[in-house]
Amino acid sequence: RGLISLSGKKADNTVVTLKLGGYGDTNRGEIFTHSNHALGFATNNAAAQMVLNTDGHLLIGNTGAIQPDAYNSHLEVTGTDTSAGISIIRYGDNAAGPTLLFGKSRGASIGSIDKVDADDVLGKIEFYGTDTGWESSASIRACADGDWYSSSDDTDSPGRLEFHTTPNGADQLIERLRIDSSGRIIAGRTTSDPTEVRMTLQGNSASATSYTVLDLRRGE
Repeated sequence: RGLISLSGKKADNTVVTLKLGGYGDTNRGEIFTHSNHALGFATNNAAAQMVLNTDGHLLIGNTGAIQPDAYNSHLEVTGTDTSAGISIIRYGDNAAGPTLLFGKSRGASIGSIDKVDADDVLGKIEFYGTDTGWESSASIRACADGDWYSSSDDTDSPGRLEFHTTPNGADQLIERLRIDSSGRIIAGRTTSDPTEVRMTLQGNSASATSYTVLDLRRGE
């Protein structure tokens, strides 16, 4: 494996080997470390600006993985200014815009297809901050809102959006609001009764005088 081999030594005399070449009969070229070391990339004679670590994770802006709640992400972007971000920009003389795509399959291996079940999470955005460690403060989730692939035309894919926040004095997310597959807005609970109601708001107390469920005001 490899056609060109470059070797060097670390301060402790451990040999680091970089190879350039091909991999078997896969018809692709590769750059890889033959030893158990990460692969770093840099410009302008700087320290490593991007690292592919030994777990196959790409780290941009840092050389060591940071894993809030043990999220072992393949891509990590860190920084101390506006460089800590990801931009997706599309140009074209048309109405289409850029896409951030989340997907979920119950297939057991990468590339295999099996239908999702009701309430499966199809994708989510998690918001974290630190106190003594990383804590989750809010979450937006897309979920399967019922059985999929169940209609006569095989196109059934009901979904819902959920909005979660962590209350003051706690460290666990609670669902606050959802928009279900029927377009109903439900806050304070997870179901609407009767189902014909388009908006359901429920307070956190059985007493009507102890909690204002809805307050509508006009501008001053």
